[in-house]
Amino acid sequence: MAAAGELETTHQRSDAAPAPGALRGGPGWLIQVLCLAFAVFVLSADVGYTLWDAGLEPRAGALGASFEGSARNGGFVRVANVKPSGALAREGVVAGDRVAFDRPYDAFRYLQAGEPVAFTLDHAGRTSRRRIAVPPREPVEARDTFYGVIMDVANPVCALFGAFIIWRSRRQATILLLGMVLVAFGLTWSIPPFWLSAPAGYPFALAITKFISYWAVPVLFYAFALRFHKDCGGVTKTWGWALFWLYGVAQLAITGLIAVDLAQGLAFQVVGGDKIAVGLGSDLGLAACLAYLFLGWRRSSAGVRQRYALMLVGAASLVLAQIAGNFVSPGASDPAEALASLANSILAGVIGPCLLAYAILRHRVFDLGFAVNRTLVYGLVSAILLAAFGLIEWAVEHLVPIRGREQNALIDAAIAVGVFLAFHRVRDFVEHVIEGLFFRRWQKAEAQLRRFVKEAAFATRAETLTRGFASALGNYADGADAAIYLVDQDGGYRRTGGGLAGVDEALDPDDPALMAIRAEPKALTPGEAGSAMKAALAAPMVNRNEVTGVALLGLKPSSLEYRPDEIELIGWATRQVGLELHALKVEQLSTEKIDLDTTVGLLRKEIEILRSVIPQRV
Repeated sequence: MAAAGELETTHQRSDAAPAPGALRGGPGWLIQVLCLAFAVFVLSADVGYTLWDAGLEPRAGALGASFEGSARNGGFVRVANVKPSGALAREGVVAGDRVAFDRPYDAFRYLQAGEPVAFTLDHAGRTSRRRIAVPPREPVEARDTFYGVIMDVANPVCALFGAFIIWRSRRQATILLLGMVLVAFGLTWSIPPFWLSAPAGYPFALAITKFISYWAVPVLFYAFALRFHKDCGGVTKTWGWALFWLYGVAQLAITGLIAVDLAQGLAFQVVGGDKIAVGLGSDLGLAACLAYLFLGWRRSSAGVRQRYALMLVGAASLVLAQIAGNFVSPGASDPAEALASLANSILAGVIGPCLLAYAILRHRVFDLGFAVNRTLVYGLVSAILLAAFGLIEWAVEHLVPIRGREQNALIDAAIAVGVFLAFHRVRDFVEHVIEGLFFRRWQKAEAQLRRFVKEAAFATRAETLTRGFASALGNYADGADAAIYLVDQDGGYRRTGGGLAGVDEALDPDDPALMAIRAEPKALTPGEAGSAMKAALAAPMVNRNEVTGVALLGLKPSSLEYRPDEIELIGWATRQVGLELHALKVEQLSTEKIDLDTTVGLLRKEIEILRSVIPQRV
């Protein structure tokens, strides 16, 4: 890891070089691949949940009833409510009856249309055996579909963000843990999605989803907090690690027993009830996570503490989301549970990931090796806005009562005109906010360097210009060291401004980096050209086909790589300053020529005077 108080990766000379603190070799690659596979599983599950909630799964079936309780007492669950047109209603089942399915988990899993389901019905104290074929699911009400889709959108966002962090983590343990936490948060429900609800594999799939929701989230959060605490210079006592492992094993045991109980209907009773036991266990792990995050934040340096503040708030948002999620049941209709579900979605799908994104992209809590391109950001913003406008249009069409074809056409036309007039204004406003939020520091640094290049035309001495340019480059590169080298009479390059540790006063003109620059005058990384020069970036000064100088920059203090837009601007600025230095040289030579011509003229006059005087004296 980096120096105390920072979790940033160091500059890499090639993509193959492992970052400090990374999991090395084959095991490191295997762990990263497994983490990405985990992210793919969660995202595919989220797609399944969304299709189900939106009523877009063509194979979906339903019994037309909901159940409560668990299949412990003889395998019976209580019927909470029954749809009058549902399959169970046609069998004479009413709310309050008890049903014991031959497969206990049939009461809670997603069913496929046409599959057989057998159960024992306890109606008014009389039991009877029933066997039915699951009918197709009835169309979902527009209001329920809209609410369900809104709730499901937040989860893939969180999982996608986690997958991106895993992909760009360079196999660093702390960053991998953060990505895994976000991916685990992205799982919508702790029951398997439709495509994993086949009877044969359902118990195994249920164990996986329960493992993700009940064990992975709090334990991975706990582990991430411990790594964060260590990376910030903290020392975890032996008893602290012992408590972590004890907690992980205990939570795993409880999760396994819950999964087996739900899948097989065994008579296992967790003390205090399933939800209380699992919720309390998760909350304990999340509380420990917040404690270690806070300690790590307190023990970091003042500058790093400010940068990590947003990350800490973002992590706290995810913790609060998990606590809210512990009180949510799939398909909950209770207002309190609906409110908890909404809070969970907002915190885990919007506030938490956005704060982490802001901390990473602007304050660079972690170096993900990825330069955020403005075009990419604005493209994503435009796509999100288009989706939002499309969702609004869909909601109006399905929720606003419309009578008559003419009224429908008028409303459609009004919506289309409204979208056309409002979209560009909203997009421009949002892009302006995004520009100020993420790229304000970049804009300010770029403006300062461009202003120096503009003012360089008014410099009167080359020494002043080279020293000022080295300082301007260092300021633009977040305080990195910079040095300016100009070609001398022997064809070599000698330092005329700034300084770079480990680089001599004079450069070997046959250095591989300088040879590559002369062959193709553009900014490059010396290490990529096979040079041993201790510089992170070299940019040439070019006059026609001649490389008249070179600007060298060292590693940034933050250890981040130079972004493509930074390399392009540094190359442009170096060329412009090189032209100004050449102009100064030409002006200097012109002035020297004028001085020499004046001196020669004066000497000629002196000679003429001497010639006219000497013969007379002779």
